[in-house]
Formats: sequence, structure tokens, C-alpha cells
Amino acid sequence: SSSPKATSAPVVSLSRTLQIMDVQNSKLANVAQYVHVPSRTTGQLVVRCDFNQPDEIALCSRFHVQLIEHQLRPGPSLPPPPSPASAQQQDQAAEATTPPSSAAAGPGLDVAAIVNDLRRVLPVEFFDPNKSLQDVTYSDPDLRIVRFMDADRFGVLNVFVRTQVNNPTSSQQPR
Repeated sequence: SSSPKATSAPVVSLSRTLQIMDVQNSKLANVAQYVHVPSRTTGQLVVRCDFNQPDEIALCSRFHVQLIEHQLRPGPSLPPPPSPASAQQQDQAAEATTPPSSAAAGPGLDVAAIVNDLRRVLPVEFFDPNKSLQDVTYSDPDLRIVRFMDADRFGVLNVFVRTQVNNPTSSQQPR
């Protein structure tokens, strides 16, 4: 008899995904806030892009996207998981007053592993919107529907709900 396959715990948890558009400067950024379980870190993946309207199409809602860069912005580490230490060991650990050294923080983050894990959970069009043709429809002031029109992603829809309005000088605008 065969044993059932063990399901592995997710290695990345997305707490929020959003898209920031700066129409005046033709910039957009896809942002994913994440928790990376293996490295016990939090952070943001920012996919920075430029966009422009195709000359051959006179529709103001359609634009080409060019990828500028991916930025990984690590955040704070998560606290260590509770250990099954005995009460005596826990008391001894609580009495220790030696501050942790920078070497105790362990080796640097494995950025490649974090990025690869994020690629597995994010839609392709979120992670790599390069050379895409997108058609935007505003169904109301707070709901935006983006339909991909290029051959590789034709018909893919993304829906964005406005949660805040940034002023043009906001530091959250894509650079």
C-alpha cells in the first residue's frame, strides 16, 4: 500500500498585493508584501515599471509596460519559534544577559531563494509585466480592471480596489 503524500507548508505568505500608478509620470509599481517562512523574514517585492500609450492606438486606457527593475526590500525578522525546552532551560535562557552579536544573526539572506519562492506564488503578469499591452477599465472610482492584450497573456484579468489615494508628492509613488 502507498502512503499519502505529505503536504508541505507554504514557504511564502502574501499579506498584501497592490499596484501603485503614477499617471502623470507614466510609472507603475506592483508591490507584494510577504512573509518568507524558511528565512523567517518579512518584506516587500517591488516591481518597478514605466508605461506609455501605443502610438497606433488612440485609446487612453491602453498602454505598454516596460520593466525597470525588481527590488527586494527585506523587513524585520520574525521571532524564533518556541522551542520545546524544559522549564529549567527556559529559566536559564531568561537569565542570560549576553547581548547577541551580529554573527549570531546568521548568514545573510538567501535573496535568490526568496525571489524564487515569490515567483512561485505570484502571477506571472505581476512578477514580469515586461512588454505587456494592458487595457484599463475603471468601472467606478474605486474599482479598476486591467486586461492583458498581448499574445502571451491575452485575456488575463487583474482587479484592483482602491484603498487610499496618494498625493503626487507621496513617498509611496514609484520612483
